[in-house]
Amino acid sequence: MLLRMPPLVITLRIDAGRQLLEAPGIRYALPEPGIPAREFAHPFAAGRVSSYAFPGGIGWFLYEFEVHAPFRFETVNPPQSGTYCLFVNLSETPVTKMADGKLHTLQRSLPGGLLWYSPGNTLSLEYLPGQVFRFLSCTCTREGLQALVPAAELDLLLPAAPPFVRFEESDPESSRLLNLLQAPAGSGLDRMHQYSHCLALMHRLLARNQQPSAQPRLLGSDLERLFQARAVLLARLSRPPGIEELARMTGFSVSKLKSAFKAVFGLPVHQYVQQFRMQKARELLEAGRCSVSEAGYEVGYSNLSHFTAAFRKQFGLNPSQIAPAVSVPADLRLR
Repeated sequence: MLLRMPPLVITLRIDAGRQLLEAPGIRYALPEPGIPAREFAHPFAAGRVSSYAFPGGIGWFLYEFEVHAPFRFETVNPPQSGTYCLFVNLSETPVTKMADGKLHTLQRSLPGGLLWYSPGNTLSLEYLPGQVFRFLSCTCTREGLQALVPAAELDLLLPAAPPFVRFEESDPESSRLLNLLQAPAGSGLDRMHQYSHCLALMHRLLARNQQPSAQPRLLGSDLERLFQARAVLLARLSRPPGIEELARMTGFSVSKLKSAFKAVFGLPVHQYVQQFRMQKARELLEAGRCSVSEAGYEVGYSNLSHFTAAFRKQFGLNPSQIAPAVSVPADLRLR
């Protein structure tokens, strides 16, 4: 009888804004001073990990790798770490994590695509050969945040106990920040920019804890149809369907679609589409792919002055002021 060999176990231990990666014959402490990126090649996986420690206990980690042999990955965030972690799966391949005693599928295009968890948690998932992944992790420490947020306010935003695991939705601004955080940070000025994006993303997560929950009761099928509605809108940014047509396409009444969409995605349908249209136009301009008029046409504007006014309203700049910049890889940009 053949005995099934136990899978290789790789452990990521979190401690005060650092991440310690351990496996047989491997021990990486991240971030490594003076080493912003490390290439690795092992029998079980090969790829690259980039990381940087910012002031105030803020950490940034980008993992990119291909799996060669099956293994189990365990993330251990002990109670004494004082570190709060955001995990985002940026790849097309969904991952299933064991968190809080339950299995959760994580993919940015699915409900609850942002995983936000506190000290006192252990999460695990299993990888299979041939899978290719790209993960982003941002961390902050309670001690570091106390330099910015009074302790009494921080106690309300980040309760010390019990441990929590939350699955947050990605709104247009969070998606924009996640795209920016994937860009390489070669210079000191680039790292300053990344630092500001990390802080902005953490601010959005903490701010959600301040807002009383007014979300209507939604069934799993409702969430699936809401994400179907969002997919339709993002696929048709230049000519989005009206609210009545979208409601018919997804099986909602107009009133429920309006209230549920805003509750889950944070904005009314029209504003949500408008933010993504402007963000797509900005990406096209920053990449140097088209003129201002062409960018406007790509997102549904035939009138240049109307496009310029909408762009200036969102970004405080005219589209002609946007210069080409280092862009995110095409397969990972907003869709």
